[in-house]
This record gives sequence, structure tokens and C-alpha cells, in this order.
Amino acid sequence: MTERVVIHDTVTPLLEELRRRLGNPRVALTDLVPEIRAYFARQFETEGSEGGSSWAPLNAAPMEKKAKMGLDVRPLMLTGTLWASLTQEGAKYGYAVLGEHSVRVGTRDPVAHLLQQGTTRGIPPRDIEGEPSAQAVERFADLVGHDLLDALLG
Repeated sequence: MTERVVIHDTVTPLLEELRRRLGNPRVALTDLVPEIRAYFARQFETEGSEGGSSWAPLNAAPMEKKAKMGLDVRPLMLTGTLWASLTQEGAKYGYAVLGEHSVRVGTRDPVAHLLQQGTTRGIPPRDIEGEPSAQAVERFADLVGHDLLDALLG
């Protein structure tokens, strides 16, 4: 006795419709840029503790000198250029790059590496990037998830 089995491909059309509805998944990543910039702003506001490691304070002599000159006495805020490059859209040295499955926000400030790694001339290393908290990462994931869901249902 011979049995005939007929297989109908119902999955491929559904996957094609899913792909069509999602369009370009990079669109969902664009919403992460302001969120990441806000994270960097909190990094500076908390002098590194937002990312898990407080920055070393300025030594007394440089702090006094900066205060007398009317300059910002917080670490990494002498000119505000580094802060702006990480927190403000279009700021000098700042960038945001969307990849196919990723987003990168960063700085090309020529002194950033000295501040990140420290120097032999007395500048202690300060972790500019830090490590976003689990709550921040969850917020990032929720944002992308909501955007993708909206695309599917829209």
C-alpha cells in the first residue's frame, strides 16, 4: 500500500510577511542613540558611579587652581568638550553609528584615551564608558522590542 504525503509550505510566506513588516530593523536601533547619550550624561553627572566605578577626584592643587579661574572643578569637565561629544547630537568629536544589528555612540576626542587610561604625569584613569546597569540594559532592550513589535503590528 502506498501513501502519498503532500507538504504545503506555510511558513515561508509568513516569514516573508514578517520580513516585509519589519522593514529595516535598524530603524528600531535609532531610538537607542538618545538613550545611550542620556546614559553618558548620567555618567558625567554622577562622576562615573552610574557606570559602576566612581571617578578619582581631582587633586587639591588642580581643583583650587580651576576654582580660582572660574572653571568647572568636576573630573573630566575642564572644557566640556568630552562631555558634549558623548551627550549632545552633532557635538564636536561625537559620533553615532548604526550597524545592521548594533549601535555605537562614542567620541573621537583626542584626549579621551588619556583620561580613560590615565597618564604617568598624574592623571588617574577614569572609566568614561562604565558598564550600564541591568535596568538600563533592560530599558534599551524594551525600547527596541517595542519598536519591533510596533512594526509587526503596524
